[in-house]
Amino acid sequence: MANKIQIKRGTIAQIKAAPRDIAELVYATDTKDLYIGNASGGDTLFLAADNIPYNVNRQAIINGGFEVAQRGATFTNPSYGTYTLDRYRMEAGGVGTFPTSIVHSQATLVAGAIPGGANYYNVSVNGAGSGYGTDAYYLITQLIERGTRYLCGAGKKLVLSFWAFSSISGKKIAVNIAQSYGTGGSPSATEQLIGQAITLTAGWARYTVVFDTQTLVGKTFGSNGDDSLGIRFWLMWGANFSSRFGASTSETFLAAGNIGIAQVQLSTADVPFQPRTYHEELSLCRRYFSKSRYEFVYSYVDQVYTALASWPQRMRVNPTVTIGTLQGVYDTALGVTATAGIKDADGLRTINLSALPYLNQSIRAEVSADAEL
Repeated sequence: MANKIQIKRGTIAQIKAAPRDIAELVYATDTKDLYIGNASGGDTLFLAADNIPYNVNRQAIINGGFEVAQRGATFTNPSYGTYTLDRYRMEAGGVGTFPTSIVHSQATLVAGAIPGGANYYNVSVNGAGSGYGTDAYYLITQLIERGTRYLCGAGKKLVLSFWAFSSISGKKIAVNIAQSYGTGGSPSATEQLIGQAITLTAGWARYTVVFDTQTLVGKTFGSNGDDSLGIRFWLMWGANFSSRFGASTSETFLAAGNIGIAQVQLSTADVPFQPRTYHEELSLCRRYFSKSRYEFVYSYVDQVYTALASWPQRMRVNPTVTIGTLQGVYDTALGVTATAGIKDADGLRTINLSALPYLNQSIRAEVSADAEL
């Protein structure tokens, strides 16, 4: 019988916990990747063919470095469903009283705190809150468009990596993924991919969580084509949610302090954070939300103005359009309000006025277009 050569093997978690000697080989049983120890003390990674980073397989998250903030950089006590930094949404509910001050913000990293890092998502709270029930929750989420059909299936794994810290002693956060089949018709029910609860430290640390995705065999996608993967960062949770990330207890905000998250990446392999340029991130974000200042042309009939607003990026779908305060040629308020008229995914064609301004009066306003999932 021919000789057989075997090498060490283990899961990613086991591999990370035990450093390798120089030239020592180890096989990751959960991702099928190969690691070789090197002189620098880290590992050289050889990806399995199925895990070679390419497009969405390399980085499915948009704005993973938290550089784009079209809606603003600070949000105090945002309500359920509020989009904060681009592509991220806050969700909260259940019985209980949240801290009286919860501030979400785009924060700047101290130089050298994280390799290649510039910004992070910070949540500042002024206390623990009280009276939480078993269904209480507070989380930050991003929906990855068509992530279920692109990234999921029997035997497929996803790796979520991020940096995090907390100034609150003993503070835990948790992560999980919702595998949704979309809306319209009779889609299959959303499935929860089991994640992990993590105790944060006062200094920045990198965390990696591997997810087993669910098979697509026998599943039905919604007719609206909006299936998604919901990446969820749980900042607190009641006992009824603990099973989604293997936690044994519930978690409150514990005390006043800060929770920071940076360099979020979802890929098919455990690779270092691979940032896009700011222009690339902004362009991707603008497919879902865009805010710009426009000047409208003079011609009008029956209080309908022709508009020349073309979105910087073609929107995902026909967006919801909000028009700000109308200004005159000298940036003075006209006392006239406007709503969107004819519009589509490429731009705004007309606006409807509440009253006619002065004849031939130049009109300008800030316009936002929202096409989020």
